[in-house]
Amino acid sequence: MTGAVLTGCGTADGGGGAAKTDPGESAQQGPQGKRVLWMGDSIAGAEAPPLEAALKASGMGFKNAASDGGGTVVEGGDRMAGQIAESTWKDLAKNIKSFRPDVIAYQVTTYDWGSADQQRAS
Repeated sequence: MTGAVLTGCGTADGGGGAAKTDPGESAQQGPQGKRVLWMGDSIAGAEAPPLEAALKASGMGFKNAASDGGGTVVEGGDRMAGQIAESTWKDLAKNIKSFRPDVIAYQVTTYDWGSADQQRAS
């Protein structure tokens, strides 16, 4: 299983935004049959429909597990964030077991939950 955190726009190499593909994989075809579990807060919920359409068009499975008004994994900070994080971690475990994703993508809204150090730790 591969985990991913999406924290911004652009490419890791700072290049012109060209997508990198596996040599055995066509840029148009995509990794057929792979499944993506999409998580995060209400921003992730708003991003889910176009992401789902694009991934499904490329032959991938998609499950939107974003949470409006919640979805944090940051356990530090205030009491409410800790309670929300607890339910997010439980939901993640259930989704892994039932959906069996190849990729878990968690959209992070960094201004919402805890400090930068708390977010990295979580």
